[in-house]
This record gives sequence, structure tokens and C-alpha cells, in this order.
Amino acid sequence: MAASALPQPPPWYSLFDSNSDFPSPPNIPASGDTFNTFGMIVSTVRKLPTLEEQGIKRLFVSEELSEIPNELRRLNKLLLCTFMQILDNVSKPQEETQQLTERLDTTFKNIHYLLNSCREAQARQDIVQMLQTQLVIRQQLADQLKRTIQRATYVLNQIDDKDNSSIQ
Repeated sequence: MAASALPQPPPWYSLFDSNSDFPSPPNIPASGDTFNTFGMIVSTVRKLPTLEEQGIKRLFVSEELSEIPNELRRLNKLLLCTFMQILDNVSKPQEETQQLTERLDTTFKNIHYLLNSCREAQARQDIVQMLQTQLVIRQQLADQLKRTIQRATYVLNQIDDKDNSSIQ
């Protein structure tokens, strides 16, 4: 069995022609809701599927951003109550425990859905904060650059004044 001293070429070597030029770039996609990247079709519209679309019973009333903390508190209390009931019913028939386990699962999924619905607003706030931080850093750098330029101008003027005085 013969072994090569060099590794095999990467699979994309066939994309290059005999002149070793890079392949031509792909065509610019038409504007729309989908695009092709790495062989996969990706949608530009990011929509969180509703609980009803997923076949899960909805246990909360409002999806407004201001009401989500209250709904999460209520669902957490429901989760704890259901868990305590499961612990109470450990020695009882399986049917009651099965119903409580399903309710626990539904409650977890509702909490998860509410937390995911907050992510877009949280990401927006994080981006705003990050951009504000970058703005402050850039302003500080600009001020530092101005001070450095002023100091350099002052030093150059001092040197120029000394040269002018020595010539006279």
C-alpha cells in the first residue's frame, strides 16, 4: 500500500481552471425573501412560529412586551404548582401523573416561547448599547488624536522658531 507524502487536494480544487485563477463570483441574487448560501436556501424573514402552529396549547393571554414579565411569573408559579402536584402523586395511579407531566411540558414550552419572543427586543437594545459604546470610544480616540496633533504642531512650531532664530 503506497502512501502519499502530501495530503489530498481540497474538494474545491476543481473550481480553479488551468491558469490557477479564482473562479468567477456567483451571480448577484435578485432581491427577495430568500437567498442561497453554502448550498442552502435561507429566508430573510425571521418569524417565530406561534404555539398554535406548533400544536401547543397557549397558557398566557398577552404577548405584549410589557406584559411578558407578568406572564412569566404566572407561568413559573403554575410550573411550581404542577411540579409539587407531581411529587404528591408519585405513589398514585399513572394516569394522573401522565396528565400532570403533559401540563408541565406545555408550561415549559410556553415559558420558552415567551422568552424567545423577547430576544428580538433584547438584541435591538444590545445593538444600541454596543453602538453607543463604540461611539464613545471613537470620540475619545478622536479627542486623543486632536491632542496629539496639537502637541506635534506645537513641537514643530518650537523647532521652526529655533531654526528661524538661529538663522538671524
